[in-house]
Amino acid sequence: MFPNRERIIEHYRQVLATNDEQLTCCNPVYPVQEVPEDIAIHSLSTLQPLNHCAINPNDRILDIGCGAGADCFLAAYRGGRQTRIIGIDIVEELICRARELKQKHNLRNIEFIHAEVPPLPFENGTFDIVMMNYSFHLIEHKSSILGDIQRVLVTGGKAIIADSFTPRNLYTIAGEGNWFMAAGGAIAEEEFKALSKSSGLLVEHFIQEHLPFLPEGQVIGYMICKKK
Repeated sequence: MFPNRERIIEHYRQVLATNDEQLTCCNPVYPVQEVPEDIAIHSLSTLQPLNHCAINPNDRILDIGCGAGADCFLAAYRGGRQTRIIGIDIVEELICRARELKQKHNLRNIEFIHAEVPPLPFENGTFDIVMMNYSFHLIEHKSSILGDIQRVLVTGGKAIIADSFTPRNLYTIAGEGNWFMAAGGAIAEEEFKALSKSSGLLVEHFIQEHLPFLPEGQVIGYMICKKK
């Protein structure tokens, strides 16, 4: 059972407060040398979707569940000023922090939107790239978000979904804290591929991450999808 909207928001408010206290990046693969330190500290996942996608100068990029914008900022620095990036998140405090960092570092090609998804508040064929960095498992209606991703992508556009892809029954959820830490909303690799196919997204390949600290049976990695 998914935690309600208010619990998800409260959890990530607490994450933001912890970041502000520790002032250090906890993501061992985030390229901290490419962005200012006050941006890097807000990268929380152990995954890096932009390592699996080339960014062209005029690309339009959407980050769903962007948090305080770490991946959006990285895309802006890698793609240059002609790249257009939008980050969207349910947690208002995270979006406010992202907007503060955008203004501080004068990154005018990024926009941050506070909204609940799905649905995505964009027109058909708006983006060349859509990414989700460990936020897919937080979405209860997974077929709806995949259908929306397909809709807002241009033909031939790519989606990079970085997350856990593990059957829900692998976990014994003993409270909401464990739900968040263990990605309790994750689905299996084959289920994701079936949902993607029915949504009009072709999974080109799955890149699995082999991390030594993962619990037995947990699979994380990158679903690289293309709009048919």
